[in-house]
Amino acid sequence: MGIAAGSLSELDTLIELAQRLGYLNDSQELRKTAEDVSGMLMGLQTSIRRRAEA
Repeated sequence: MGIAAGSLSELDTLIELAQRLGYLNDSQELRKTAEDVSGMLMGLQTSIRRRAEA
């Protein structure tokens, strides 16, 4: 899970870089998708943690 979270963070950095360098005109859709995936990842981590504690 930690690797996935790190990769997502790296993706956010690359989106920012691509936009600043002019490779992306509008990064809103990509950022929204990354935000959605982040929420799903956090939900999965929470679910796994709860099951492990039970």
